[in-house]
Amino acid sequence: MMTTLLFMLSTLIVNDDKTLRLQDVLAQVDQSMNTYVMSGQSQESKQSVLDLISENELDFGDQVEFLIKKYEVLNLVGDIGEANGVFARIPVKEIAEPTTIYILLQNHLSHPLISPDFPTTLELYRQLARIDEDTLESCLHKTLARNLFPTPKPEWKSDRGKAFMDALADPDHGVLARASSGIRAAYAMAHATTSEDRAKVLAAKFGGAGSWAPRYRILIANRIAEANSQHARDLRTRMLADFAGNSSLRKGPSTGDDHRPANARRARLRYWYATVAFQLAEAWWPTDRERAMKYYADAAQFSPDQTDRSLRHEYHFDLRWCEGLDDYLAPYAKRLGEQREYRKALDAWLRAHALNPKWEKQLEAAFVKVHPNGTLASYYRQFIDNAFPIAPDLKLTTLTGERWHPETYRGKWVFIDFWGTWCGPCRKEIPQLKAFYQKLTEEANGRATFIAIAMRDQEKTLRRFVQKNGLEYPVAMGEEHHVRNFSVSNYPTKFLVTPNGRLIRLDRSKWLQIATGLVFGSD
Repeated sequence: MMTTLLFMLSTLIVNDDKTLRLQDVLAQVDQSMNTYVMSGQSQESKQSVLDLISENELDFGDQVEFLIKKYEVLNLVGDIGEANGVFARIPVKEIAEPTTIYILLQNHLSHPLISPDFPTTLELYRQLARIDEDTLESCLHKTLARNLFPTPKPEWKSDRGKAFMDALADPDHGVLARASSGIRAAYAMAHATTSEDRAKVLAAKFGGAGSWAPRYRILIANRIAEANSQHARDLRTRMLADFAGNSSLRKGPSTGDDHRPANARRARLRYWYATVAFQLAEAWWPTDRERAMKYYADAAQFSPDQTDRSLRHEYHFDLRWCEGLDDYLAPYAKRLGEQREYRKALDAWLRAHALNPKWEKQLEAAFVKVHPNGTLASYYRQFIDNAFPIAPDLKLTTLTGERWHPETYRGKWVFIDFWGTWCGPCRKEIPQLKAFYQKLTEEANGRATFIAIAMRDQEKTLRRFVQKNGLEYPVAMGEEHHVRNFSVSNYPTKFLVTPNGRLIRLDRSKWLQIATGLVFGSD
């Protein structure tokens, strides 16, 4: 009896040790994949990640997690034939973890050279419908939709592709049928060739498309517009009326425990509303400019704000699929100028420029029209202090023991970087951050300070990284409440706090230009 118990215990220990080693291997593979991407897909880094897989094949080749990771690697480096072979070995019916299914479907449906295995893909979606409806929605509308819009990929136009779309509607799988109803309607409209076909689509209801339904209504209206612009205009008018009843549309960014999904839904909804309003504005402009200006104003009001732009990936595909714009403030400002409403135009250009400095010349021209003898820099500071939200208090301790609290930085510009040692894009921009910190130290005359807040890191790992990379700027370990208070949804995310305590969320690609212009152009 004792011998049996000892054997069982030793087996558990061995299995647990193997699981830990597998997790370590998978983490190493992730790091190598990240290096491959950051190196510009160099041959050396490609071989490195392939070697990691090969070296561990003997120990872990039969593990589902390892097979999926191998499939990811082969997709990434473009070995599609071997990737398809690995996909066929994955025991799909054994997978019960929603995130794992999502990753598998994302890899399987996102690569342009992969021909989908329709039966297996359908089974994965049905499994996801049984265990996690939220993940199902996200996987349908972020992964499957990429194969169908704005024009279906060739294999999805085939009879097999159409049969797959029909199978999604199987009433025996009601959750999947409801969740996919919007996608199926827009797909059907894309293939409609007669007025009768289009009428059938318009009569359908998107009972389970949830928060994604507006996307497919926009796609359908765009298709209708090709044949009947008046009908499309009527559809879009009804869409805006439906939008108006959605309380989420006018809410500010969430800072609650569910701020990430809440702000993602908000970003999508605001973008779709702004797109439809802009389409109506353009439709009415030739014949009714007063009505058109109201729609331009609506589009500008819900144009992506700072929080939305930090979640641009949530509506990235809609920019192309829905034939939308990245910014609806600038078109409104231009129309206001054409209508000689120069003060309103100046306000719109101020808001547009605060989000994207490319509008600098337009802002300067609009300012001169209203204040020919004024100073734009001081006017701009006043605008920020009136229009931007108050920054949350920041309390933490840096790795060197420096205590940060509001009194230590009040009256200064504060540059804040949310990052992590595990984050590839964060590591890539460290040289820029070093140079910017040096500029602040040498040229800001004590008017600016800098803090890098590391999230999801271990202090030991962080200290080692700081020392190895020679980071001289202040670094602190962040906590979850910092992420909630600042509504951080991805990394890196950067902010600038004004001397009067207003919070500016910096554009991910233009943060250096905006921060430098504000700190050093504000005298």
